[in-house]
Amino acid sequence: MTKQTMLNLAESNVFWLPYPLIILLIAVDIQISQLLASQPLTALISSEKGLLVVVQLLAAGAIAVALGLLVSRRKSRLQSVFAMVIACLFAGMFLLVIEVAFPAVHRYSRFQISLQQQLDRRLNDNGEVFCGVQTSKQGDYLGWIDTLESAESGHSNVVFIGDSFLETRTTKPLAGRVSETLQSLGHTTTIRNLSKDDTGPETDYRHKFYEFAFDTAPEEIMIFIYSGNDLSTRYQYAPYRHPMFSITQTAIDRLREFGIHSSVIDVVMKSDAFNRSYVSRADFVRATGRYIPNARDIDLFYLTSLAYAQDPGTSFTARAAPNTVCRLLNARENISDRLKAAKKAHREEKQRCAHVDTETLKHQYNAIYEEPIGVRLEKIADFIAENYCRNAAAKEFHTLLQSLDAGFVDAIITCPESLGSLMRSVVTATYGEIERKTVRPDRVDTASDNYVALLCEFHDVAVSRGVDLTVVFIPVATHADATFQAYWEPLRGIGPNDGRGPAMVAAISEKLEGKVPYIDLSQYRENYNRGYWLFDGHWNEKGNAVTAAIIAEHLASKRRASAAPVH
Repeated sequence: MTKQTMLNLAESNVFWLPYPLIILLIAVDIQISQLLASQPLTALISSEKGLLVVVQLLAAGAIAVALGLLVSRRKSRLQSVFAMVIACLFAGMFLLVIEVAFPAVHRYSRFQISLQQQLDRRLNDNGEVFCGVQTSKQGDYLGWIDTLESAESGHSNVVFIGDSFLETRTTKPLAGRVSETLQSLGHTTTIRNLSKDDTGPETDYRHKFYEFAFDTAPEEIMIFIYSGNDLSTRYQYAPYRHPMFSITQTAIDRLREFGIHSSVIDVVMKSDAFNRSYVSRADFVRATGRYIPNARDIDLFYLTSLAYAQDPGTSFTARAAPNTVCRLLNARENISDRLKAAKKAHREEKQRCAHVDTETLKHQYNAIYEEPIGVRLEKIADFIAENYCRNAAAKEFHTLLQSLDAGFVDAIITCPESLGSLMRSVVTATYGEIERKTVRPDRVDTASDNYVALLCEFHDVAVSRGVDLTVVFIPVATHADATFQAYWEPLRGIGPNDGRGPAMVAAISEKLEGKVPYIDLSQYRENYNRGYWLFDGHWNEKGNAVTAAIIAEHLASKRRASAAPVH
């Protein structure tokens, strides 16, 4: 049979090829119906049979579309139209089955996860003993670490927005300490602390600023920006936009756990407020205010609904097959995560460093601190060699630790909270793979422009509402605390070469001159010596007190200026 004969045969029969695929699709539909009748949808999706059905659908849809497009190129008009109808039919049925039977697995955003963590700590005392200090972290009714007096008052002279530095491991969070300092200076000031650890200015700070900061009619809003992980050279400015959300069943279940009265929840679920989307807190309050009599419950309803929303709406409403697209994106992310994990495992093997869950070994490590103080360093060295590095003698770790500053050694043998930082640092120093972070001036210049646009946005909105705004830059420990830097430099190599944070702050503050008031705490670095926890990088009691004094003097000077007579 010649090549031309084969081509002619293919052209004469290609018109009929989609028909077997119709039979295949019908068979797959029957399979889906039988499987759904025999087991729950969640079990079907994770089963081998369910996976086989998905593969069959993918194959049938792809082949049908390909054949339809091939036949549509024939000269016969009837054949072309019929082939395109078949192709569209298969594609439509394929997407419909995927949409209905195999919904996408939702992933909460980092912003939502932060809100969930915040809600979990509401009305709880989250204090702990850290390096011998009993810390205080009292969550208010929405989960922010705040004084209950400030939360209950309904009025605040000042609002703080920041991250973990404002709920740091000290006897009193910064907001309470500033209030006490101002009180000693003769100024009665109530400070509302809208701060949460592991948050940043791009999304979290803006949400608090726009949705909550103006509630208590403050005189001033202070935004605290940590020069470590709050600033990125890759940041790109975009105008603020509240994520679209709706009330989900998960949110309802959580609200019942939070103690919202069942009658209130039932009324909301039966109203038109339940089956709609929201674009802001104000929008939510207008829709639910008539059903939820308590303003605090409305806010709790709002934050919980936002934290557990499963369909933000803005990303998917314009797409023909959102669940299909979302599943494909999830698959891509899973592959990416596996590749990263493989690279990490290879790197750890290369370093001869075993991956160990520090929580698993924490009990063993803490037991060392029950031993006499004179033998602890040697036992810590044995612990490192046994649990963190393969084929390495404890002697080399013991020698390394003994060679360090006496104050550093004293901190190690007296503070069991050093485990995580100490292990990572000793391993890094031992294998000589210290990461020196370089500064790229072009990236710093571009990113600083974007951050200036963000901070000017904060300032302009505040001023338009008659409120002052001040930005406070918090320096990293290695650039503010000389003792901290001296302790960690031999191990971590994060001294002067880690200059991205200070470079970003310098560029931003220079561009903010004359536009937005700011306080750069690195200008007070002589006061911050021994002001950071050695194994945490946040302010200790001294650092917290130094910061409180600086902020209190800033606020007091503005009070004195406003009270001075005008000549």
